[in-house]
Amino acid sequence: MNTITKTIASLSIAIASFATAAQAQEEVPTSEINLKGYDLTSPAAVDQLKLKIRSSARIVCGMNQIEGLADRQRKMSCYKTAVSTAEAKLATSVALANGNSATLTVR
Repeated sequence: MNTITKTIASLSIAIASFATAAQAQEEVPTSEINLKGYDLTSPAAVDQLKLKIRSSARIVCGMNQIEGLADRQRKMSCYKTAVSTAEAKLATSVALANGNSATLTVR
């Protein structure tokens, strides 16, 4: 196993809900998905990790406790942002595991 693969195997992906200004002073819930033990060169393993990302994002963003339309919209926004952020980190890890260079985009 090469050095990059060893490094990738020890990484984990953090999923965080994105706080509003009112929540900024409160603790932001997070979830970590450890990538250790997953073969990031395997499409099946990557698909399994994507399912874990979506499941964790649902929990972190409180998707099972929706009260009204505004709450649903806020939590759906949280979910979409958490999933896209975590999947971007996963894509970078997969690219490195496959021997490709990874480019990070900051927005």
